[in-house]
Amino acid sequence: MLVAIDQGYGYTKAVAGEKKAVFPSVVSPASETDLGLGRVSWGHCVTVRPQGSMVKRQYFAGELAVRCGLAAHLTLARDKLSRDISVLLMLTAAYLAGTEGQVTLAYGLPIAYFRHQRDEARRSLQGTAAYVSVDNGPEKYISFNHVAVFPQGVGALFSVDRLPQEGLVGLLDIGFYTTDYLLVDVRKDRVEPLPNYFGSMEIGVSSAMKAFGDRFLRLTGRPLSLVETQELWGKSRLTFEGQKLDLEPLQEESRVVVAQAIVEGITAAWAQKLSYVDVIYLAGGGGLEFLSTLRQSLRRDVVLVPEPQYANALGFYRMALKHLGAGSKSAGSM
Repeated sequence: MLVAIDQGYGYTKAVAGEKKAVFPSVVSPASETDLGLGRVSWGHCVTVRPQGSMVKRQYFAGELAVRCGLAAHLTLARDKLSRDISVLLMLTAAYLAGTEGQVTLAYGLPIAYFRHQRDEARRSLQGTAAYVSVDNGPEKYISFNHVAVFPQGVGALFSVDRLPQEGLVGLLDIGFYTTDYLLVDVRKDRVEPLPNYFGSMEIGVSSAMKAFGDRFLRLTGRPLSLVETQELWGKSRLTFEGQKLDLEPLQEESRVVVAQAIVEGITAAWAQKLSYVDVIYLAGGGGLEFLSTLRQSLRRDVVLVPEPQYANALGFYRMALKHLGAGSKSAGSM
C-alpha cells in the first residue's frame, strides 16, 4: 500500500488512492470527553501501541487537541523529525487514509532543507511500526517499510494536470511556516528546475497569525499562545470579556503585510526572470489565504491549483507511483 503524507507545520495531509485526510498538526495528551452528551464530532482520539509493547498511549490529534488539549503543541521546530509528535501525526494520517500493514510512505521536506535532511528523514521514518486505533476504530498494524522523500513545491507542481507545453513556470507553495518557490523550464519532453531559482522562505500563514496575535494584544492587552491564535484565526467574531470583537479586519491587515513580504522575497529570488514567467501557480493551505492579495501585488493571473491544501500530497503520490514503477524505493532526488 502507498500513502503520501505532507506533514506541514499547520496541517497534516494524506492521500492514498482516492482517499484523503487532513487535520491540524496539533497533539496533546488525552483527557475525558464523555459527559453523557455523546462523542464529540471534531478532531481525533488516537491510541498507539508500539510494536513489541503491550503499553497503549492515548492522544488527542487535530481539532480535538486544539479545543481540548491542556498541553497542545504544534510542530514548529525546523527539524520536524526530532519529535515523536511527527511520527504520531503520520501514523494517524496513514490510518485515516485507509492504509494498514506494510506501507510505502511518500514524504516531503521543504526545498531549503531537502538536500541536507532527506537521507536522515528516510532513515528516521523507515521501519516505524505501531498498532494504531483512531476514534475507537479497529486496531490496525501500520509499518513504514519503504520511504521515498521528495522536495515540497516540486510535489505541488506534479499535482497540476496540464502544464503549459513550453516556457517558464513558477510555483509558490505557501505553507504554515515556510513558503517554497521554484521556477522550471518546461519543454515538450521534460521539465527542468532552474538551479538558482528555487528555495524556501521562512514565512507563511504562521507569520500572518503572529501579526494577528500582535494586533490582538494591542487591542485587548491579552497575549495569545500559538494554539489559541490558530483557533481564533478561523473565526470572524469573538466575545472577549463581554465585548463583541470583529476579527476580520485584524486578519486582513495581517495577510496584506505578509503577502507583501512574500512578493518582495520572490521578486529578489527570481530577479529578472520574473518578467518572463508564463504562469505562476499557487499551492498550499496559504494559497487560499493569500490568493486575492497576491493577485493584487504580484500578478493578476496567478493560478490557484485545484486542491491547494492537498497539492504536495497529491504530487508526492504521483511521484512515488512513477518512482516505484522505475523499481527504486530509496529517497527521491531533485
